[in-house]
Amino acid sequence: MFGLSLQPIAPDVAKTWLIRCGVAVGGSGLISISTLVDRIRQMFPKAVLEQLPNYEQFIYMALAIAFVTALPLVMFRKVVCLSLAQMGYASGLQYLGFSLLGVFVHGYGHVLIGLMVLLAILFVILFSDGLKYYLSLRSWSDVALSIVFLAFFCAVWLFPAWMLWRHV
Repeated sequence: MFGLSLQPIAPDVAKTWLIRCGVAVGGSGLISISTLVDRIRQMFPKAVLEQLPNYEQFIYMALAIAFVTALPLVMFRKVVCLSLAQMGYASGLQYLGFSLLGVFVHGYGHVLIGLMVLLAILFVILFSDGLKYYLSLRSWSDVALSIVFLAFFCAVWLFPAWMLWRHV
């Protein structure tokens, strides 16, 4: 059961994703989620970002989601843990995107929300590649696990869009 999901991963792959998610520190030009937060704060004046009253909460949620989903990868170097870290990183990117809602002039927030929905669709396409692979091998437990992961993270990606759409 879960024969493919429990396969080991290469240490350098694990290290790359631990750095990106902010669990480990490293160089080599990898973009971590915290680096993106610093970049956002440098690009936009605080007064502009504050037009979304809780924009910092989205930043903190992005950091927390990426960090927490990478923690299993620290202990267990398995494909399923790598998938969780990658989906967490994608979620962090989504939430960082939502933190920029204050940049949009009143009435144009729906543009960002639409872009974030498109980004969620892109993530579903990218992450469904593993599902397709598991289907081709008829590894049904891995297929079921992939569907659960995709459904959960799709909800994580789209929930802020739904909440903000109602209030923009």
